[in-house]
Amino acid sequence: SQLGAPAAAPRGNPLAAELAALLPPRFLELIPFDRLSHLGRYLKALLTRLERAAQNPLKDQERARQLAPYQNAWKQLQAAPPSSTEARQVMEEFRWMIEEFKV
Repeated sequence: SQLGAPAAAPRGNPLAAELAALLPPRFLELIPFDRLSHLGRYLKALLTRLERAAQNPLKDQERARQLAPYQNAWKQLQAAPPSSTEARQVMEEFRWMIEEFKV
């Protein structure tokens, strides 16, 4: 929300968590400048995936299964972030590679 309080994720939307990850509170401070130009494309892909999931849930589930190992690896990296700058940069590159895979 505009006042700095975290907005509640919409209920019933299976991609609400992804939207919150793409646009967290204070996202301009968190997302690297060179990635900001890609946000529109990621958001459009998220909307397209939501529409297609409603049309063909089985195909959406298959895509989710393909993506799951990468998302699980990302969650593990977030749980124990590396201490070196280089490792953190590689970790961030991995995050954006996952977003590209979703597109």
